[in-house]
Amino acid sequence: MKLPILTLAAAGFAVVTTEFVIIGVLPQLAADLGVTIAQAGLLATIFAFTVAIAAPFLTALVAQFERKKLFATLLAMIAVSNVLTAFAPTFETLAAARVIGALALPVFWAVGTASAAQLGGPEGGGKSVAILYASISAGTVIGIPLGTLLADLMGWRVMFGAIGALSAIMSLALLAFFPTTKQQAAPSLLKQASILKRPMFLGHLVLTAFAFTSMFVAYTYLADILQTLASVPASQVAWVLMGFGVVGLFGNWLAGQYVDRSPMGVTAVSLAALALSSFATVALTGQGILFLIPLAIWGAAQSAGFIGNQLRVMKQAPEAQEFASALSVTIAQVGIGLGALIGGLVIDAQGLAALGSANAMIGFAGLVVAAIIALGIRASRTIAVPAE
Repeated sequence: MKLPILTLAAAGFAVVTTEFVIIGVLPQLAADLGVTIAQAGLLATIFAFTVAIAAPFLTALVAQFERKKLFATLLAMIAVSNVLTAFAPTFETLAAARVIGALALPVFWAVGTASAAQLGGPEGGGKSVAILYASISAGTVIGIPLGTLLADLMGWRVMFGAIGALSAIMSLALLAFFPTTKQQAAPSLLKQASILKRPMFLGHLVLTAFAFTSMFVAYTYLADILQTLASVPASQVAWVLMGFGVVGLFGNWLAGQYVDRSPMGVTAVSLAALALSSFATVALTGQGILFLIPLAIWGAAQSAGFIGNQLRVMKQAPEAQEFASALSVTIAQVGIGLGALIGGLVIDAQGLAALGSANAMIGFAGLVVAAIIALGIRASRTIAVPAE
C-alpha cells in the first residue's frame, strides 16, 4: 500500500505549501498590497482560525464520504483557492480566497492522518503517518523555498498560480492511484465528542495549543528575521529556508523512529529543542553565520513537532481517531493563528528581535503542561496497579 500513501503525501505537499508558502513572500506581498508586515501576518491568522473553526464539523460531516473522491475534491478546492489568490486585487479579497483552501485543509489532514494509519496497520501506522507528514518537511524544503524563489523572479501572483496548477494535478493523481474504500458506519458526532469528557485528552489538546503557538510565533516571520536581523539578501532567503527544510526532513525521520513508542517523548524533546534553538537563532543574527547552527536545530525540531503532536492526540482516542485528529488539527491551527498574531503584536511593541524570547517563553510553558500530563499518567498507573 506504499503507492497510495506516497500519493497522499504528494498531495499533502501541495496542501502544506498552500498554507505556509506565504511565510516566504510576506515582505513582498505586504509591499505590493500596501500593508505592514504585521498586517500581512494576519493572513496566516485568518487562515489558521478558519481551519480551527471548520475542522471538527467538516470532518464529522464527511465521515461517510468515499475517501478517494473526498481527497480529490479537497485538492480541487485547494487549486481554486490558489488561483483566486493569484488574481486577488486587494488584501481583503486575497484573504477571502485563502479561506476556501482553509476549509479543505483540516479535512485533508484529519482524514488523511487516520487513513495513513489504517493503511499502515497496527505495527506500521506511525511510520505511514511519518511518510504523510514528511510532506510537511518537503513543503519546507522544496515548496516554500521554490515558491519564494519563483515569487522573487516572477512575482507572488505567478507563484500562487503555479501552486494552483500543482494542486489540480494532485487531485487527478488521487483519483488515479488512491484506492476506493468502503466506509464503515461512524459513531454519532455526540458519541465521538464524548472523548472531550476525558481530562487527560483535554490536557493533550492544551499541550498541542502551546506547542503550535511556540512553533509559529517566530517562524511566521522567519523571512523578515533573515532579511532584517541577519542581513540575508532577499535573493538568498529561499536557499536558507530550503536548508531549514532539509534538516526538517531529518527531524521528521527521527521522530518517525520513536513516535509509535513514545509520542509524548517526541513532543517534549522537540518542544524543548525548538524553544532553545529559536531563541538562540534570533539572538545570534548579529554574529555572522553563527545563527545557522541553532536555525538547523530549529528546523529539525519544527518538523518533529508536527508528527509528535498529531500521533499523541490520536492515540488518546483509538475509537474515534478521525474526530480526535480533527480536534488536534483544530487546536494546532489555533496555535498557528495565535503564534502569528502574538508574533505580530510583539513586532509592533518591541521589534523583530523580541520574537526569540517570546517563542521560548511559550515553549517552556508548554513543557510545564507536558510535565503535568506525565505526572497524571504516572499517578493513574499507580492507582490502576496498586502495590502488593
